[in-house]
Amino acid sequence: MKVTCNKKALLAAINAAFKAVPSKASIPIMECFKLEATDEKLEITATDGMMTIISIAEAKGEGAACLGAKLLLDAIRALPDTDIELSTDEASCKVDYGTGMFSLPCYPTEDFPTITVDMSKAMNVAVSEKIKTGLSFTLPAVAKDPMRPALNGVFFNPTDNGFDLVATDAHGLALKTIACDRVPTEGFIIPTSAATFIRDNVSVDDTVMFCADDTKAEFWFGHIILIVTKIVGTFPKYQSIIPANNQNILTAPREDL
Repeated sequence: MKVTCNKKALLAAINAAFKAVPSKASIPIMECFKLEATDEKLEITATDGMMTIISIAEAKGEGAACLGAKLLLDAIRALPDTDIELSTDEASCKVDYGTGMFSLPCYPTEDFPTITVDMSKAMNVAVSEKIKTGLSFTLPAVAKDPMRPALNGVFFNPTDNGFDLVATDAHGLALKTIACDRVPTEGFIIPTSAATFIRDNVSVDDTVMFCADDTKAEFWFGHIILIVTKIVGTFPKYQSIIPANNQNILTAPREDL
């Protein structure tokens, strides 16, 4: 691999992908980033087996390599704001930043887990502001109950007019309705970590796309692709516990309340 990328763009991509690096990996290669350069872009992939993040930065070059995630993050963070060239051989990666150079160990890319991305079923479903607001509203209601895994995440439930974001800990319930074109997927539950990552990393200029299959959900926004294993289980029928046609309504100024 030989690729050139601006330090700021590279560091932003590394920081985003690092959220999926496990603190203690069962497979040593999962403590690495997989870097793959092609078509004027550099894809940085990290996975903990349940959540995969692919972060993309503009770059020039081609090739692929695996580098230690924590080591690369610390090294790039300390460099001056300039263009950085990464070039690898079988065992090492040379990092050249104009006024200096150092080497990092390099690992075989074939050992890294295979990540498949399928955008053919995805649709532009919501602007980021709605997703960010919806997740900020629902995440505090997520349960932490190992006996009821279906409550330990945020439920994305398609409706005729868009989709609902729902969370409950069996004591309180938070529901946010997102209006958009009908989402062509079944409802699914994603873990708190994935929902938090989306909320924290989507920007106001992004359009969020997503789809789901039997085992995973995929999200695309900005320069990030997120692939997450869905939580297995049936989310409670939340519509049935929301009062309908209730005539007892109290209205009060927010500040006074």
